[in-house]
Amino acid sequence: MRFKKRDFIFLALILAFGILYALKFYKFSNPYAEDALMLMRYARNFAEGHGFVWNIGGKPVDGGTDFLSMITLGFVAKFGFSMEKIVFFLGIVSHFITVLLVYFGTKRLVKRDDFLGKGWPVFASLLVMTGPAFAYIASGFMTPFFALFGAATFYMATKLIDSELKEPNIFLFSLLALLMALTRPEGAILAVLMALAIVYINGFTNSLVFIKKFLIFFGSLGLIYFVWRWAYFGYPLPNPFYKKGEGIYFNTLYVSIKNTIELSWWFGVLLLIGLFQKESRKITAALFIIFGFTAVWILLSNEMNYLMRFQYILLPIGAITSGWVIKDIKIKANPVWLIQGLSLAILIGGVIYQNNMYTPKSYADGRYHVAEMLNQYKGKGYTMAVTEAGQLPYYSEWKSIDVWGLNDQWIAHNGIITKEYLDRDKPEIIMFHARFSPLTDVLPPKGDWNKMVTVLKEYAEENGYVLAADFGDSPYDTHYYYVKKDFPDSKKIIGEIREIDYTWYLTDKKCINFAVAK
Repeated sequence: MRFKKRDFIFLALILAFGILYALKFYKFSNPYAEDALMLMRYARNFAEGHGFVWNIGGKPVDGGTDFLSMITLGFVAKFGFSMEKIVFFLGIVSHFITVLLVYFGTKRLVKRDDFLGKGWPVFASLLVMTGPAFAYIASGFMTPFFALFGAATFYMATKLIDSELKEPNIFLFSLLALLMALTRPEGAILAVLMALAIVYINGFTNSLVFIKKFLIFFGSLGLIYFVWRWAYFGYPLPNPFYKKGEGIYFNTLYVSIKNTIELSWWFGVLLLIGLFQKESRKITAALFIIFGFTAVWILLSNEMNYLMRFQYILLPIGAITSGWVIKDIKIKANPVWLIQGLSLAILIGGVIYQNNMYTPKSYADGRYHVAEMLNQYKGKGYTMAVTEAGQLPYYSEWKSIDVWGLNDQWIAHNGIITKEYLDRDKPEIIMFHARFSPLTDVLPPKGDWNKMVTVLKEYAEENGYVLAADFGDSPYDTHYYYVKKDFPDSKKIIGEIREIDYTWYLTDKKCINFAVAK
């Protein structure tokens, strides 16, 4: 279908609306989220020539999981741009290009020039524009970057599903699928699911050339990368998978299904409608193969799934998918004003709903202020052992032990931190997030988190660490800071930690130091 002048006018208005919407409802000045800063630490070390490491001089560790994102951030940072600005810029650009792909993708599939044909691409694009992507950008997550490759790969998949099994289309699909898989590991699964949908629609015999070329390009290059990363990092899967993938997580599957429905229910309804339309039944059934991506999360715990970011990629894919079903929907032309009014009401309602769902409150965070203060001591060989492995390691630039294990190979593969492991580095600072304070009774060690906290607390007390602070706005949810006694800056750091005007990251309330309030 030809794109007309009005399409580019619509796109200009959609992008302008997106910019105004983001400026009105989102705050982009606060420090980035804990998990986002972990990836940025890897990218910074890579940019500075240290390789893919958590600590400079340490062994390679794949704790970031977003491999292509990490390389991209690190490469751009080599030109002198700040990591925070690069993350913001890539997020914004990725999101806007994804919205363009949704518009062009639905426009190509709808193939009609009536009100639905003109209006549906606008509708789908605006709902993707006002989804949770701006929240990810404000928090520093590279989710929109992954979603861009997902939308681009699926755009090419729609051409192949439409029986356009031409060699250039196969090559572009395979290339984009590979980039999607390099961006995040689950991208490889999604690529295979898209390929299965292509084969299902076109038939196995007609798809032999596609299968051969896809396996040669995607399969062989993907295998080369897999073998390289296994040799480089020393283990086949990203490090967090060993910490988060210790069994079958039926609760995570439930959450994944719930998130997928919540993110794209308006497009999911159309998929159900498509099953009852003879013209679109087969293609709709094929697309349910792709939504099987929801089920892969049964293998991992749901930690760090901020605003459904693990399932977000299905939103632009679902939006593009909707074009097939809309193409075959039969509606009466009159009264046009009623159809237009109803459509506008649904669109406004959808945007308002998403605004309420995806504009979380953003607060100051005391961990950032502690890390900023500790940055003056970087380069002195000091080490911190922390459960909060985002802001403190990134902004302080200290050597860091992620005691939960997402960024520590030994802990991830051995289950839990030990006192003997801590004793290898004898960290100058031990910081942990606990559900108790000196004003409360210490909870028994139930669950891996409390077992870890117990090890840290006992190690600090047995080795004469000073409890500089235990910050919280409640004595039942606090941040402990233990400081070692016998190093040159010990007393100064203890005093400076106690002087921090610490704000609780969930409530924006000023914290009490329960270590001195007893």
